Amino acid sequence: MESQSISSAVIHILHQLVYFLFVMPYHLWCNAINRLAAQRENESLKITEIKSQWPMFTFLKRWFIDFLFDMFIAIVWIAAIIFFFITEPWEAGFFAIITFLYISYFSVVLISCVRDLFILLLKPFSKFLNWLSKPAQHLDLTIDKELL
Repeated sequence: MESQSISSAVIHILHQLVYFLFVMPYHLWCNAINRLAAQRENESLKITEIKSQWPMFTFLKRWFIDFLFDMFIAIVWIAAIIFFFITEPWEAGFFAIITFLYISYFSVVLISCVRDLFILLLKPFSKFLNWLSKPAQHLDLTIDKELL
């Protein structure tokens, strides 16, 4: 084993730990902000603009999964700052302040995980709706060439 490989692996490990613990929540927050801005520009939450076969289901999915979770991600830090100054945690000590701030900062990751879990749980329902829209492709048909 070469020392260059070991140092490269250690640098990679440290980089990924710093990214996961400090940078990733910010990137998730930026992604949610960008998705919210795109929703506003595309007017995807207007039911009159939805051209799907099931407009109400599409609207509810977009509102509850696409909008609501991103809204929570976007406002969780603002709410945490307001809550921080209302509860005055500096009386509890430095460790309590750091813990509160880090949990607030990392809450974006938890909300993103819950959002992704909901999307994963909706996949079978989505597949079923796709199957319903194309039932003829899923029939087991046997064609006898002699009859043609």
